[in-house]
Amino acid sequence: MSMHDMGVFYEKGQGVTKNTREAARWFRMAADKGDRDAQSRMGEYYSHGLGGLRKNDAEALKWFQKAAEQGEPAAEFNLGLAYEEGKGVKQDSRKAVEWYTKSAEQVYLPALHNLGLMYMAGNGTLKNIEDGLAMIEVAAERGLAGSQYFIGTQYERGEHLKKDMSKARSWYEKAAAQGNTKAREALARLK
Repeated sequence: MSMHDMGVFYEKGQGVTKNTREAARWFRMAADKGDRDAQSRMGEYYSHGLGGLRKNDAEALKWFQKAAEQGEPAAEFNLGLAYEEGKGVKQDSRKAVEWYTKSAEQVYLPALHNLGLMYMAGNGTLKNIEDGLAMIEVAAERGLAGSQYFIGTQYERGEHLKKDMSKARSWYEKAAAQGNTKAREALARLK
């Protein structure tokens, strides 16, 4: 059993009492030894102030960078997000697209969604609505609730997709089933 696994057990309370401080301790030990998944978790912990750690964007970025350099898709996504939002780094849409692309190539669904939005807007890349929408559709088809909601809005509005209230409702239902509140509101509005 790896140190990273111990961190996951404490994080989720699997076989042990849930304890995010203890999870952070195990993740840190694994991260210091070069475990890319643990490095990515350390980035998350610093990014959100979890496990008794103070929220620290610079420290989060350091860990995301280490994990991303080893090809960890969640870390690549989080670096893309940092560059898109200018969180801990100077805002840079091109670098955001670069990191989202690396993550999306591993079919990391949040990266596919965000990269698709950037393509649709021409943000950091040439505008390409068709390719952007296709990326978001892949994420929706594979179960990402936010993408399912987005595709529903496109069908409801007839924006980029032919207006089809039946398809809009179907996508909203899929997203709502996963707890997406905007999709639930859209379904209530359509009744």
